[in-house]
Amino acid sequence: MYTQKQTVLDTLEGKLGVIKCDSGNVEVQWNNIKECVLDTLSDLVGKVQKRARKPWITQEMISKMDERRKWKNVNIEEGRKNYRRLRNELKRATDNAKKEYLKNIHSFSSLSYDRSKASSKASSPHSAIQSFRFQMRVSSPFLKVIQ
Repeated sequence: MYTQKQTVLDTLEGKLGVIKCDSGNVEVQWNNIKECVLDTLSDLVGKVQKRARKPWITQEMISKMDERRKWKNVNIEEGRKNYRRLRNELKRATDNAKKEYLKNIHSFSSLSYDRSKASSKASSPHSAIQSFRFQMRVSSPFLKVIQ
């Protein structure tokens, strides 16, 4: 741990020493420093991928969400078109993935459905979906902090 920290510090000192601060623009200087730090950390430490909160969300969908976010505040015609296109594609993809996921859960629960216990509410195929919905409501990030 200490050696990795020292390696990161040494690499950062070397890269930051090379950056020229001749321009008077503070934004350019800040972007250079930020890029240097992020590149160094991603090379030496690694980059953590964003984790989807819903099980049907894929990494491809998350990257589309990030791209859509970039176009959200671009107030020209091209920006609005790209944002709408990405929003529609993402909406279709997430809706289809969620339907497929719920269909798979339902088919799995109906396979394990026992006809002899048909009178019991807890053993119905729909109870699996209801328990999943309850689980999604309960698994809030705020509740994890409290528990």
